[in-house]
Amino acid sequence: MNKLKNLRVILASAGSGKTQRLAQLAIESLQKGQGVLAITFTRNAAAELRERILTLLKAGHAPLARKVILGQAPLYTQTIDSLTRELYQRIAPLLGVAVYQDVVVEEEDYLEVAHTLARRLIENLHQSEFRRLLLLRVEKEVEARARRILPEALLRRELLTLTREGPFYLLVRKALAQSLRTGLLDDLDPEWQVALQLDKREALFLPFLSKALETYRQETQRLFLSDISALVRLTARYLGSLLAEHTSFYAHLLVDEAQDTSPQQWEILSPLMEELRSRAGSLVSLIGDPKQSIYAWREADFRKLIEFYEQAEYQETLIQNFRSAPIIVEWNNQLYGDIAQRLRDFLINRKNSKSKSPVSDKASILDAIETLYTPSQVLQQPTREVEGWVEVVTLAYSDDPDVLLRERARKLQEILAGLRAKGVSPEETAFLVRRNDEIPLLMEMLPGYPLQVQDVPLRSCSSLHLTFRYLAGEAGPVEELYAARAGMVEAVKHLKEKLTLALTLLDKWRIFYDVAQQWLRILPQHQPFWALFLSELYGLLSRHTNYGWSEILIWWQEKAQNLSLHLPPTEGVYPILTIHKAKGLAWQAVIIPFAEWGLLQAEWRDTKWRLVPRALMDSVLAEALREIEPLFPQDTPIPLPLKIKSEVKHPFLRKLYEAYAIEQAIENLNLHYVATTRPRQYLYLIAAQPGDKAYKVKGANTWRGFWNEPQLSKVYDGAGK
Repeated sequence: MNKLKNLRVILASAGSGKTQRLAQLAIESLQKGQGVLAITFTRNAAAELRERILTLLKAGHAPLARKVILGQAPLYTQTIDSLTRELYQRIAPLLGVAVYQDVVVEEEDYLEVAHTLARRLIENLHQSEFRRLLLLRVEKEVEARARRILPEALLRRELLTLTREGPFYLLVRKALAQSLRTGLLDDLDPEWQVALQLDKREALFLPFLSKALETYRQETQRLFLSDISALVRLTARYLGSLLAEHTSFYAHLLVDEAQDTSPQQWEILSPLMEELRSRAGSLVSLIGDPKQSIYAWREADFRKLIEFYEQAEYQETLIQNFRSAPIIVEWNNQLYGDIAQRLRDFLINRKNSKSKSPVSDKASILDAIETLYTPSQVLQQPTREVEGWVEVVTLAYSDDPDVLLRERARKLQEILAGLRAKGVSPEETAFLVRRNDEIPLLMEMLPGYPLQVQDVPLRSCSSLHLTFRYLAGEAGPVEELYAARAGMVEAVKHLKEKLTLALTLLDKWRIFYDVAQQWLRILPQHQPFWALFLSELYGLLSRHTNYGWSEILIWWQEKAQNLSLHLPPTEGVYPILTIHKAKGLAWQAVIIPFAEWGLLQAEWRDTKWRLVPRALMDSVLAEALREIEPLFPQDTPIPLPLKIKSEVKHPFLRKLYEAYAIEQAIENLNLHYVATTRPRQYLYLIAAQPGDKAYKVKGANTWRGFWNEPQLSKVYDGAGK
């Protein structure tokens, strides 16, 4: 195989010093007088990397550090989004495109635009056709979700979808809608019709939304990040040399967390990478860990990093672990070192071979895992000489979820007491959960313990969510039953009437405060959520004293429900995070209180865009998309919005579904890997036996069932259990 010149790919497992290695590479180039561009995925990561580079420079190369600070040595650290904006500003004049300085990037700005446009569209309700179509869309929503929804809320949601997806996807939607309206898709294969969720009501409604967005762009001279990303991608596809000129400022391109890069982002980076690789003395460095790829829902594709690694001129693997105690490193080595073979024995060769799986051929999942979890990329060498402990706790199965909850709570309290006896402080003892809805349950099990939720959206608080469902008039049977059981029906049912009569901002705030106090008597663990909400509500009403119940509801739907409890570590308080938020962090002790998620869970719940080669499309569908073919070269697949059911039979759609199931199986495994590599000294996993109805775990295809296999006993014996 011909190696890709001037390409270095570094595979860096958890705790292996990835940021330090990135900083060293940047310094090596700066010392040669070369410019460096480092791409990360968050502004915090970009700031952290720059700070690490400057710290190392100050320690050993103070004059060079001064040059970097003064801008005399070219060091650029930025996110992929800011790079996209910069490329757009450079190429727009060359392409004869207006250079819009105001670009909608932040989530809050997207919400504001959706609110503005939804209000404008509601003003058009006097148009009989628009009113009829909107009512049909609301009717469909009620049928599908068995709950009421306000027309304006539906409009905001659909406008948000279109603005985030961008113009490429909108053109595909418009082409499908046009073909559906003209009857061209009437003869489409039934399974393709189901997968595309074709609905004439949506097809007739789409032009109104599309026109509203186009008018907004023209009137405000604003673009969305998805707009400029589409233009930059088109340029990369057809006029890559225009983007390549950007590399004149630097000779070394570094891409951090490369496993989280999406195909669209690779498309933007490709011309820059190719230009640098073609120049003598220049270099492209990619660094990441495919085992920590946990953002498949954002279209991240770790396979590209593996592909680059296999083709790179310079290959590097960081195998030392500077984070965890030897016993934790050993436990992870034994568990993940031959995980594919263990799973093969567990799922195929033993009693679970007939268990239900979303993939007809389980071997395909195992082959994918084997590619990812090769021993050479998994096994690490510990470097720290500290004591450690790993304990896997199995809870006996019970039909009564309350019994199981009490037993789990008892074990958690026992673990916390043991850690305090070892001198481990609460702020160094983290609880990691997979889903946000596990957090209130955890707080319920540990009343009286100082717990701090970090980076959890307010909408995950069931009492707040239900309160606003009633205020919106959208409470369904499930919410009504929940409120009745909590004795809160009267408190939330008449909220709208009370707010209508309230005159001052304190009166309005007090109404919500009283509701909060009633909820907290029943669910005291929700206190942090209500405290943040009431604080934000007071600020809102102070700025807008004339706001009534409808404006407060819109504020909740557009902004407040997405606010997160983001609190810095506090002395004497136990942090609670989702595994996604824990990535890149570490604590002295980590507890995974609900470790029984399935090994092979896969359910295609929402619409996902998938690339489909024209040769594999239904011929009717290919004809319907003919008008957008100029945007896609002959050999380029076309993205389609799909929602495929598990029982699909069509060969290509079945292949897509199984590919998605493999993605989910790998993400389930990667989440487990990320969680178990966060602790420095102590790791605890708690799981119920398979069949635990409280968490809807069925059959033996769970981590708990897997742990019960005899071949894993040595892992626990070797780790101190």
